[in-house]
Amino acid sequence: MLDRPRGGIVALVPPDLARLSIVFDLAAEPIAGVVCDDAGQGLPFAGWMELTRTIERALAAARRDGARGA
Repeated sequence: MLDRPRGGIVALVPPDLARLSIVFDLAAEPIAGVVCDDAGQGLPFAGWMELTRTIERALAAARRDGARGA
């Protein structure tokens, strides 16, 4: 068993990394949902290619925010 600090895994994430959450619409065909960042901003997607573009947009925004010191 790994010995983790009481703060959990979040305490182990370096500040120069981005955390994204993906909420999937299980009834959608093709795949669809929303990619959310730590601030709760959601970017919707429909289809695998759009999911990829949405992740890339979210990461670009996180890099911009990090460069601004936000």
